[in-house]
Amino acid sequence: MVAAESPPKNRFYGVGMLAIDDCIYHFLGAPNRPSDKPAPRYVGSKLIFSPDQGRNWKNQDGSTLCWEDWADRNHGNMILVVSPLKYPRECGIRIRQ
Repeated sequence: MVAAESPPKNRFYGVGMLAIDDCIYHFLGAPNRPSDKPAPRYVGSKLIFSPDQGRNWKNQDGSTLCWEDWADRNHGNMILVVSPLKYPRECGIRIRQ
């Protein structure tokens, strides 16, 4: 899923859906780097939901749906996100020895 104002390399990928009554929950996978960089890896999940069968979508906290840029992805707006400080190798960060 790509925001119109964001470059197409800032992506989230649909990885799972669950519908309960009128609510739809959609899990979106987030890679560790833009898709135009080599070897992107899955490092997080964003949960969005629709309370009205898909007509309107919201972030996991109930706010209006938005697509975070790379620098804005964190534990507050993602269900799961691998921290670059705790897991630098998984996030594509090279540590100098």
